[in-house]
Amino acid sequence: MVSKRNGGSIAVIGNTGLGYIYPGNYTLNGLEGWIDTRFFYEIGVQGKTTLGQAHTQAIIDYVKNFPVHTDRIDCKTIQQWTLLGDPSLKIGG
Repeated sequence: MVSKRNGGSIAVIGNTGLGYIYPGNYTLNGLEGWIDTRFFYEIGVQGKTTLGQAHTQAIIDYVKNFPVHTDRIDCKTIQQWTLLGDPSLKIGG
């Protein structure tokens, strides 16, 4: 969560339920470990400039790379990974 002093919360991205993650060295192979880092990849490498662009593209990329239509845990990963905030918020102010 990011907050502004004397102003409250700006935005939150995270699970609305129990998130799944692979343990140890496998963390980035899928589930929350993959989609969380993909969000920052979209900002740092792909140059997304708004919160909504990075969040949306991370979900699109997850759907392209994992069997969300046949695997319940992969499906749940994208369904509960939620953005609470203004999607047009420019990253970096």
